[in-house]
Amino acid sequence: MKTTIVFIISSLMLISCGEKNNNYKVFILAGQSNMVGMGISDDLSESYSQILDKFVYYRQCEPEQRRKMTSFTDSINTFGPEVTFSQIIKKAFPNDSVIIIKCARGGASLYNAFYPGGSDIERALAVQAGRDKNNWFNKIIELINLATNDKVCSFEGVFWMQGERDCRFEIPARDYLENIKYLADSLRSYLNAPKLVFISGRVNPPEDGRYSFQNQVRRAQMILEEHSPPASWIDCDNLEKHNDDLHYNTIGQLGLGKLFAEKYLEFCDR
Repeated sequence: MKTTIVFIISSLMLISCGEKNNNYKVFILAGQSNMVGMGISDDLSESYSQILDKFVYYRQCEPEQRRKMTSFTDSINTFGPEVTFSQIIKKAFPNDSVIIIKCARGGASLYNAFYPGGSDIERALAVQAGRDKNNWFNKIIELINLATNDKVCSFEGVFWMQGERDCRFEIPARDYLENIKYLADSLRSYLNAPKLVFISGRVNPPEDGRYSFQNQVRRAQMILEEHSPPASWIDCDNLEKHNDDLHYNTIGQLGLGKLFAEKYLEFCDR
């Protein structure tokens, strides 16, 4: 397994886009279980589990408390797309300082858990509508504030791997486009970053009857760029999974990080 992984990472494209600057480039990774990650940490060689030079990694994935990590596999047995994502970003921006922020919760829906709070009235309406009062949008903001405190930052992109939960229910699936647009717009507004790129991983849950509304969610992720630019999506259909046909395995997670980073770098050439 490790031989295969080393080959994948060593063959990542070498792309350079952007000059050296003294700011931190900030990349936000968020979503549900496939963003939390079910790649197996023991499959990684030590060099790939270590955080790269000039990189800082903050993470909050339930039930953990938000914290600065000492490695990508610090006291946890699994990893997500952050490993290969960081490798490619490092090669693209070798002289830059980078902050990776990951905030994810397994089984969380956009409709409930990640719905932005907004004003007091909006929060009251959200609670009344049955949305999660302990909102994970707020946790993303809290983690961003912790990671970027007293730093000069450039917010570069949001990488969103979520949607399987919303595929199971009619109303969350129906409203997915409206809600993901609201999420992207809210993050740009809060961060004062109107050019913040929002890239979705198009979900591909099993067709076993539980995810009856997945076509609506997949379409929403594909057309978000028409409604809330700059945005795009990546095709996850060919990523390897565990036997549950739902969660990406070690090779799948390495591929996911590669797809996210390469899609982001396409925006550097525009």
